[in-house]
Amino acid sequence: MGVILSCHPFKNIEAHHSNSTCNLRSQEHTGQMNSLDIPGYCKRLEAVGIPRQQAEVHAQVLAEVMAQVATKDDLAALKAWVELYVKEQIQSLKADLLKWLITISLAQTSLLFAALRYLPH
Repeated sequence: MGVILSCHPFKNIEAHHSNSTCNLRSQEHTGQMNSLDIPGYCKRLEAVGIPRQQAEVHAQVLAEVMAQVATKDDLAALKAWVELYVKEQIQSLKADLLKWLITISLAQTSLLFAALRYLPH
């Protein structure tokens, strides 16, 4: 799963950026597989004419969005939880079904004996 980023070129914009690098640092998120090289991303945006401040904001917002994207580990944990939950629900349903089956069988047997008692011999 990736992030699709559509950019359109800014025409007739004079880029007044210096050759210095972006002052944002990449943030490390523990356990996160989706990492973004913010300074590198800023440089790439600046190279195509995006103003430095706009490139920094764009990179920061993209990093925040990527921090909220589910990773493969997140999906694996969710899958394990769902499998366990489904197994528990199936066990519960089996127990309920067995209780109803026994109850209905007893009721049916009682009805049969009652009907046999009142039949003429």
